[in-house]
Amino acid sequence: MIACLGGSLLMTGQNISSSQTINSPQLPKESLQLPATLDLELEQLLQRWYEGYEMRNGVPMAIAAPAPVPNVADSVYIRMMNHIPSGIRLSYNSVVRESIELYLFRRRPLLSAMMSLGDLYFPDIEAELDRHHLPLELKYLTIVESALNPSAVSPAGAAGLWQFMLPSARIYGLTVNSLVDERMDPVKGTEAACKMLSDLYRIYKDWWLVMAAYNCGPGNVNRALARAGGSGKTFWDIYNYLPRETRRYVPLYIGVYFAMHYAKQYGIRPRELGRTLATEYYQVKHEVSFSKIAELTGLSVEQIKTYNPQFRRGLVPWNAEPYQLRLP
Repeated sequence: MIACLGGSLLMTGQNISSSQTINSPQLPKESLQLPATLDLELEQLLQRWYEGYEMRNGVPMAIAAPAPVPNVADSVYIRMMNHIPSGIRLSYNSVVRESIELYLFRRRPLLSAMMSLGDLYFPDIEAELDRHHLPLELKYLTIVESALNPSAVSPAGAAGLWQFMLPSARIYGLTVNSLVDERMDPVKGTEAACKMLSDLYRIYKDWWLVMAAYNCGPGNVNRALARAGGSGKTFWDIYNYLPRETRRYVPLYIGVYFAMHYAKQYGIRPRELGRTLATEYYQVKHEVSFSKIAELTGLSVEQIKTYNPQFRRGLVPWNAEPYQLRLP
């Protein structure tokens, strides 16, 4: 099941031996980091999604602290990885190990928040992936892409749970204009991402290459494949020819998949302490401002923005087809 990368790659479908030595001289040593601001942003998002989130018995909740990284043999992680049910063949090497330890230990508070936000967003994401006959574990790409924040915008301008750039968003049917940005709509954004992932898989027939192309574009992947010697090459064969961010992308995906699967075994629990807000979609057939919706519902404008990040100017604009407004 697991490919162990050092001087050689194990055969497809073959488990890694627990005695396998990990040695990856072809992979440059790169420190994997995640922005410290993620924790605060997601804390604020959770506060708006959960009633009573900030207090337990009148006492402000404590945020879990990072934990020291233990000295664990590679064989332990390999054995655990071999027991993860996955339709995508996993790989293990020194960079993947660093990613696993990043989420399980160095950024435990972030993983705890991901578990809570996953309860909110993963059911709809899994349903859409299943509808497109895609592996359900692709849902974890949203953690690497956006930390499950539908309002996330990257420095390069990618937006939403799936971090679509503007040209790709329009190719896959998402409306983006001065008033509406459907990249930030979790449902429509997921539908577009499923179409794009399906198209990329038809090209590459390899999920690691699909993920690389999703992150940096097919052009970069094709150039990397050409530099590595042409067709038949794996992600790890073209690793050194990819942009730095893309080199981190696949290891981070494997690391977060591993960490989410084994989180409870490592004593990591979902962050929320309150009750999840139940929501419903309402059809809006005419222009209405968030302030007017707030006046009618008793919600704050910030809450309305949280549930409807696709509306950019604090209003639901007029449209030929009714917009869906999500509210408690």
